[in-house]
Amino acid sequence: MKHFTKQYRMAFYYKLKNTRNLFIYYIILAFFLVIFAYPFFFLLITSTLNTHQIFKTPPPYWFGTNLANNFEELKNHLFFFRSILNSIIIAVSAMMTKIFFCTMIGFTFAKYQFKGKEYFFALVMATLMIPNFLQIIPMYKIMIQFRWINTYLPLVVPTMADSFGIFLMTQFIIILVPDQIIEAARMDGLTGFQILLKIIFPMAMPAVIVLGTISLIFSWNDFMMALIMLPGEEMFTVPIALTILYKYVGIGQINQGTLLLATTLATLPILIFFLFFSKKIMNNFLSGILKG
Repeated sequence: MKHFTKQYRMAFYYKLKNTRNLFIYYIILAFFLVIFAYPFFFLLITSTLNTHQIFKTPPPYWFGTNLANNFEELKNHLFFFRSILNSIIIAVSAMMTKIFFCTMIGFTFAKYQFKGKEYFFALVMATLMIPNFLQIIPMYKIMIQFRWINTYLPLVVPTMADSFGIFLMTQFIIILVPDQIIEAARMDGLTGFQILLKIIFPMAMPAVIVLGTISLIFSWNDFMMALIMLPGEEMFTVPIALTILYKYVGIGQINQGTLLLATTLATLPILIFFLFFSKKIMNNFLSGILKG
């Protein structure tokens, strides 16, 4: 009986200890959640206020009643909603083409043997050392010759096969895809392109998710190339549109709440993308780490 009581007490103690640890764990998570979520919450609050309400002391902690007026002001600048569409088209196109071409080239470097392979790969890696600002003028002259200025192409085509994406996919394919599977697929009569679509893409999905996420965020936030290559108002992207709206705030054409509403709307597509695909992103990313 004493032995049973002792076991019961020990079990109760460990359960209490685990419960206490779990409680502390959730307290820490809640603390960091508040820290990271508060800026977005404050952005939502200020997007419903006017300039006077935003800068009053103490600062507002709840939603206001100026959302309709802010939205009406923003609607008068139609280029902003067009800029969201432009950014979505550019970001999605750049992401899809980069995933395809970088994976195809990475597969070639990882699983094919050809003369000069090491030199070609070293040349690709060497381009990583070239600062981006040195490419602006040559790229602009090339785009003028192609007559691509003020189209989506200058922000999509040059990023299709960038050196970082090629390097990332090459290393992941070397690690994640065994040579035996490639040889078995060839013995079954699959062509190189069929192997790429049916074997490489599914097995290298963790790397594809990582590359796609990086590409999407980079294309969405790209300011310099969009400013140079897209001079027409109808082709503005979100970063350019926000900059112009900030100028309008400075000269008093719109209030600060309208700018913050535009900022909120500009963050929504990326936020929605992450909310819908965060579980898949994390699962594939962790799967790649464990396989590696």
